[in-house]
Amino acid sequence: MFGRLEEMLQAYADNAARGRTFNLNMASSCDPPRKQYNELVLDAAAWEASMPALVEAFFVPDSEMCAPGSTCERKVRGARAQFVAAHPERWNDTPLLRLRLNGRGGLGPFEMLE
Repeated sequence: MFGRLEEMLQAYADNAARGRTFNLNMASSCDPPRKQYNELVLDAAAWEASMPALVEAFFVPDSEMCAPGSTCERKVRGARAQFVAAHPERWNDTPLLRLRLNGRGGLGPFEMLE
């Protein structure tokens, strides 16, 4: 159930190789246009029991709002710092990544920041 980051990255690479992107614009194809959202329901007890191994990385989206030095990026860096302070054994295997929302020229979805 957990530890599927490698599998997810491979799925991203496979889709990108076929020319597929993960940018969905459903609003323009709906009549009338509507906003889209995703919802995720988690089992809090299972989540807590799986910590800290459950967390594989922290990421900031590659967006204007989360540009280098932005409040958004500082908050994510702060969250990662708090996590590794609470779980020092995870310092080396919990990276900080920038998520390229559009794949940026075939470079793949992630850029290592820390």
